Amino acid sequence: MVIGGGAFLFLLGAIHLEFLKSQWLRVFALPGKYSYASYLFHIGVLYLIAPSLIKTDSFLALGFYLAATTTVAFLSYQIFEFPMNNLIRGWFKISLKSKEA
Repeated sequence: MVIGGGAFLFLLGAIHLEFLKSQWLRVFALPGKYSYASYLFHIGVLYLIAPSLIKTDSFLALGFYLAATTTVAFLSYQIFEFPMNNLIRGWFKISLKSKEA
């Protein structure tokens, strides 16, 4: 409980640190972009590719399943989620840039 509260407070304060906004650390944000779509579509992807996974080695099947799910999540993010997010931000005139004085 205490460790969770400490981690929460650390992350709450750390989101305002400049070195965490560098281009080098952006790669760690990629799983977060695709995680919701992966969550939504993983069962459908598994249903579609299950017949080919049954005949395959376990680790190869897992890799293929992860690649297929991530590809579907990537396409969902690029084709639907990102454009809709920009559209909604445009409606309400919300900028992605933080307003610093």
